[in-house]
Amino acid sequence: MGAIGIEYIRLAIPKGDSLRAKDFYGRLLALEELAKPKVFEDRLWYRLGIQRLELIELSPFNPSKELGPAILMRDLAILVKRLSDARYEFQRDESWPVFDHIYLYDPFGNRLDFLEPR
Repeated sequence: MGAIGIEYIRLAIPKGDSLRAKDFYGRLLALEELAKPKVFEDRLWYRLGIQRLELIELSPFNPSKELGPAILMRDLAILVKRLSDARYEFQRDESWPVFDHIYLYDPFGNRLDFLEPR
């Protein structure tokens, strides 16, 4: 017995906002959307390496303003350029000694951290 990894990370989005989520997560962040079983129509699935990011529509909705995924990146500079080109706000965090690190809030107020090992 023993844990071997994380299958998915789940974030909430407001009920009925899947198109805006697809625009942000699929177009702007360039995450690959995954097919899902019909029983999960109220969810969006995206690939995060070998894990999955699952967005689930909830009502009432409360964003995760402080606790969200920390996503490891291969080339953070590409994401920074995409965000800058789209004039999407993000913050650099220089406090990490071994990572380049930015964080931002998705259109729904969920915090997302992106890190690249130095």
